[in-house]
Amino acid sequence: MKGISTLLLTFGLMSMLALVSASTKDGKEPRELASRYLSPHFQTYNDSSVQCGEVLNATSGGISYKAFELIEPNERCVWVIRGGNTDGFRVNVLYLGFSYDPNGTQIVASCLRHYFEAYHEILNQTGPEPHLGICNVLMITFATGPNVKDSTGFVLQYEALGGGVVSPRSTDHLISTGEPGIMKYPETPGQYDDNEFSTFVFEPSNNIYSPGKRINLIYLKGLMESHFDYLRVYTFNSTSTELEKWEYKGVINDDNTETELIFNQDLILIEFHSDRNNPGTGFQIVYTTSGVEGCQVQ
Repeated sequence: MKGISTLLLTFGLMSMLALVSASTKDGKEPRELASRYLSPHFQTYNDSSVQCGEVLNATSGGISYKAFELIEPNERCVWVIRGGNTDGFRVNVLYLGFSYDPNGTQIVASCLRHYFEAYHEILNQTGPEPHLGICNVLMITFATGPNVKDSTGFVLQYEALGGGVVSPRSTDHLISTGEPGIMKYPETPGQYDDNEFSTFVFEPSNNIYSPGKRINLIYLKGLMESHFDYLRVYTFNSTSTELEKWEYKGVINDDNTETELIFNQDLILIEFHSDRNNPGTGFQIVYTTSGVEGCQVQ
């Protein structure tokens, strides 16, 4: 039944594209047409996210972002997909409303793995993406370039394959840096869990990349098991010459630092990994885009 539903959905999308093309010439709004057709058909198959970035916990679902609306320059939208407790994903790209540009608009699927370095795949064509079979968390980054012309967004489906063994207390966080603040982990007093794998994405204000502005993070040492529990740091660099723009920056743990400054002009991803025993009380991160004045550690 799921294969039939996918086929019908794909056929429906193609029909909708033809309808939008014809109706736009008659002066009708693509957004109005999309809301009348796409939303009910897509959501009857499974849950879908239509906003710019979200944490998704359903074991199957989709993302339908501005499929028939014009995208804006320098958008930064991140979806973190936990999918229950899983060890892999299936992803099928149903629609792309833009031309892939390694120096402009692109979608990056990041396979985040407990105790291993992440790897990244560019989603630059429709159809299944076969290289996401060993992931505990799937992260989708939609980054638009400075020149988007008349481009629209995208639609994709995902399915979590199950079989994961990370702690059910693992969590995912999307954090806007428009206002300075302090993130404590765990959020409530006490210890984190064994085998935790939690993620933290620090985003620019209003999900719009502004050249010249910088996200500043200060890691403050708490209590983590020496060497075995740690943070992995990645930064997004839209001007990188690499095909995928996420860059691995290294590890932070209680062995080597009391505090650590992390900064980037774009998105920052931090993963927290713990092993099978001796949990600690965690850490804090101060975040701001204009210095740390006014932030008081508690």
